[in-house]
Amino acid sequence: MKEFLTIKKKLNKKNKIVLVKILNYIYACGINTKIFEKMRIDIAQMIWDSQERGEEVGQVIGEDYKNFCDELIENAPRKSFFDVIVEIGLTIGVSLLIIIPMLYIFAFVFPTAHQYVKGVNYIDTYDSIVVMIAGMLAGGGGSFIMQRYAFSKKKMMLYIVGFMTIYGVIIGIASIWISKNGKDQLLNINMLAFELGMVVIVLICALIREIRMKRQMNKFKE
Repeated sequence: MKEFLTIKKKLNKKNKIVLVKILNYIYACGINTKIFEKMRIDIAQMIWDSQERGEEVGQVIGEDYKNFCDELIENAPRKSFFDVIVEIGLTIGVSLLIIIPMLYIFAFVFPTAHQYVKGVNYIDTYDSIVVMIAGMLAGGGGSFIMQRYAFSKKKMMLYIVGFMTIYGVIIGIASIWISKNGKDQLLNINMLAFELGMVVIVLICALIREIRMKRQMNKFKE
């Protein structure tokens, strides 16, 4: 990570944009995390070397950046469906570790009749929690779509469509469930138990990802 960031800081604005697009596309294609970490350093170094020589990136990797990426990842090992689920679990776990305590603090400072703090418990409506989670998942899904189509001029439109679709589906399903089961109920979250649970989930997901990525990497080297 440090080596990559050191190289990235040296790039001019134009080359940084190219680098980000290339890495977003490669990441969204789901290659092995370990290989991606090595690959992004190599690509950043390649772009930096071309910048030092006064050359355009296109002169080194070609004008078709997508084709360059496809050739790089053609033989690289990909994440399985299980690996993707583990990574999603890790991302959601880390996000909730940060977001829920922020909501707790907000409710402590600005309590309302339906959103307040009682000791270590955070009380809120199901609607508020669902809106927050739906926005988080929709944002993540939209970002993935935008990364997958990093070289498309319509990537922002695709992000908006993806975000609205995911958000609408989650809100729609949750609204039906809430109307039948929890419309007038408040959600009581014990912060200590919740945070401990999220830490355990994050650690388990991180460990599983590390083990599986290393095994996949070793098989690829063989």
